[in-house]
Amino acid sequence: MRTITTTAELQHQVRTSRMRDERIALVPVIGALHEPDVERIRTARAQCGFVVTCVVPRDAARRLFSRHARMQELPNRQEMLASAGGTDLLWLPSLDDLDAGTGATSVHVASAAPWNTREHDQLRSLLATRMVRVINAARADVMYLDETDIDQTVMLERVVHELALRVEVRRVPVLRDPDGVPLGGIVASLEPAVHARATALPAALQLAARAVRDGATTTVGRLRAQVEMALADEPSIDIQFVELVDPVTLAPLETLSDSGLLVASIVIDGVRIVDHVDVDSSEVTPALR
Repeated sequence: MRTITTTAELQHQVRTSRMRDERIALVPVIGALHEPDVERIRTARAQCGFVVTCVVPRDAARRLFSRHARMQELPNRQEMLASAGGTDLLWLPSLDDLDAGTGATSVHVASAAPWNTREHDQLRSLLATRMVRVINAARADVMYLDETDIDQTVMLERVVHELALRVEVRRVPVLRDPDGVPLGGIVASLEPAVHARATALPAALQLAARAVRDGATTTVGRLRAQVEMALADEPSIDIQFVELVDPVTLAPLETLSDSGLLVASIVIDGVRIVDHVDVDSSEVTPALR
């Protein structure tokens, strides 16, 4: 494995890989590598000949949403995790490198997700601009995204599609603890006591999704209420939102269509946790409909 820090070094390595006629994979990581990212790298390793893992640093504004988590990792830990996954190239660009230029060109992202504020959209737009530069610099054939931050994943999929970027996007499922808590992102840094309380969120989402499949829940209102009631049993949890959204646009759904994403956000001890589950009403048997 080779560790590099500049775009020029990256492009040299990519050109060399192209000369070997290798299929190139890009595994982008926002902030810092964690154990779940290793599985994503391994998936890329199994499917492609040359794997680039890029760790996009967080700036002060982006850390607004993760200030309670221990997201900063030592460089040697980054290298250890990247190597464990089997990456060929660990690219650690600086924000100065990613933001180089006059600033005259940027990507504007307007999310349909009902929970996003103007500030969220500004931060997503900044991330999207940087990710377009990462994608263009890596010139990868396939980009591997995880579903831990579903809003971010959908946003990057739409950017790739709408800007006709020449990279295939593949999702890697959320890696979860046996208790159901997703192991990526901010949740990877939770204190044990907070982690234990966080199990209420995936449990409530799974219970609600099962109620739809069983035909016991037939409206979006009842679906949201079921999640809220389940979470109300834990008084330390502050519910921010519970929404059923379109899996492609994240726009809110008013009825139980065949498929949707049930997304919920909670705050425990100042830590914001977002999780989601697929809801498929087409699985309900005719007798239950």
